[in-house]
Amino acid sequence: MPQKISDALIISIIDDGISILGEKPTNMIWSMLETDYGFDKNNVTDDLTAFIGVLRSIFGLGYSFLDTIFVNLLAKATAEKLEVVGDFVQCVSFLRQNESTNVSTQKENSQTSDEFAANGKQKNGVSYIR
Repeated sequence: MPQKISDALIISIIDDGISILGEKPTNMIWSMLETDYGFDKNNVTDDLTAFIGVLRSIFGLGYSFLDTIFVNLLAKATAEKLEVVGDFVQCVSFLRQNESTNVSTQKENSQTSDEFAANGKQKNGVSYIR
């Protein structure tokens, strides 16, 4: 079942992606991120762009491999085709923007439906009366 984009999902994807390197390297990387850069697992989404920048500096050209893994895990979790959107940060931004747009649209549609039900309006030549 597709998941909504959330901080917990993002953290899980990053952790799962880094875990591909193995348990000891993963523990070492998280320890270094916390000790040297002040990034705890629970606060990476506070400034995702800065966090990813740190990963880029640690892994250099090898980061593109991790980024691809992150995007693929995110696409699988959300059931979205994200390959054409861009890198991981761009995909997260895209999903958050789409989610807020969908919520706004649903809210507008709900209000419109409620107005029709309450007031008896016409739309497309059809009367909506309670």
